[in-house]
Amino acid sequence: MDINLKEIYDQVKERIGRVDFFRLWKGFHPFRFALYTDSQCYFDGSYIERTDDFCANTSILFQGEYIAIWKLSETPKDIDRLAASLIHEMFHAFQSASGESRFPDEREAVFRYGYSAENLSAKLREAELIRQILEGEGNAGETYRQLLSLRRSRAERYPYEYAYEAGVEQIEGTANYVEASALTQLNPEKGEAVWKRILERISRPENYFPVRIISYQIGAAMIACVKSCSDTDCESFGKQPLALEILPKAGDRTEPLPVDGEAEKCVKQYLEETHDLVQAAVQKNDIVLSGSFPLVSVNIWDARSEGNYVTSNIFLMYRDKGENKTIYGDFVIETDRDYNILTVYRK
Repeated sequence: MDINLKEIYDQVKERIGRVDFFRLWKGFHPFRFALYTDSQCYFDGSYIERTDDFCANTSILFQGEYIAIWKLSETPKDIDRLAASLIHEMFHAFQSASGESRFPDEREAVFRYGYSAENLSAKLREAELIRQILEGEGNAGETYRQLLSLRRSRAERYPYEYAYEAGVEQIEGTANYVEASALTQLNPEKGEAVWKRILERISRPENYFPVRIISYQIGAAMIACVKSCSDTDCESFGKQPLALEILPKAGDRTEPLPVDGEAEKCVKQYLEETHDLVQAAVQKNDIVLSGSFPLVSVNIWDARSEGNYVTSNIFLMYRDKGENKTIYGDFVIETDRDYNILTVYRK
C-alpha cells in the first residue's frame, strides 16, 4: 500500500504549528523536517530524491542546515505522536545548531560501563523518589534532597558509570522531555499516559539493560523533578551535564547504597546472557572480517560487551584505508585495547 507522504506531512505540520516551542525549551523553535520511505522522500512541502543522508529517525545536516527526519513503513495511526516524535528530532537539530557539546563517548562506554547490582539498586531507589516527586506524594522538598544525596553517593562510588548516564540523560533525556511536553500540549490525555509510562518503565529493573535506553526516560523525569523542586537553569547549553551540575546542591549528606535482590538477579542474568552470546559466536567461528581495522561504530542501541568482545546488531562500521565501511548483520567483534577490530564473527 502506498503511503501518501504529502498528506501525512501536512497533518504533522499543522500539529507542529499548534505547539508553543518556547514553553518546551528556552530558545527552541521549529526546524524543517522530512518524511520518507524506502522509495520516496517528502521534505519541506515537496517530493525530493532520497539520498543516503536519509537513514533512521534522527536529525541530519542536509544542504547546510540541520533538519529532522522520520522514516515511515506504514501510514501512522496517531499523528499527534508522530508530530511529537519529530519535535524530539527537531530538538536534536536545535542541540547541534546551538553547539551542544555534552555528548557521551558511546564507543568507549560500550566497553567501560560496568553493570553492578549496587549501582542498579541505587538507580531503582532514585526512580522511586522521582515517582514520589512527580506524583505529589509526601514532602517534595525533602524527597528531592534525598534524591540529590543518593545521586551524589552513586557518583562518588561509580564515577564513570554516573558520568556516562549523565551524558545520555543530557542529550536524549532532554529530547524525551521535550517530546512528552509537546504531546501534552497537543493532547493532555496522551501526554499524561506517556509520563505514566515513563514512571512505570524506570521502576522495573529488567528495563535497565542496556542502560542507555532507560536513560532517555530517567533524563526526562529528572528534568521534570529539577524544574518542579528548584530554580536550577536546566535549559542553558553549559559545559557539563545537568546530572553533574546539580550534585553540589546535594550538600554533604550521603546515602547508603543497599543491594536489592531483584536487581542482583537481573544483573547476573544479563551478564550470563552476554557471555553466552559471545561464546556461541566465537565457537561458531563464522568469520566475516579479520585483520586490524579501527572501530568506528557499533549499533549502540543494544550493544553488549565482555572483556575485549562487543556485540553489534544490524550493522558494524569500521575504517579501512582511510574510508569508513559498513557491513550489515548481527556480529560479535573482538578488539584490542585501542578499539581496533581484530576479528568479526557472525552471530
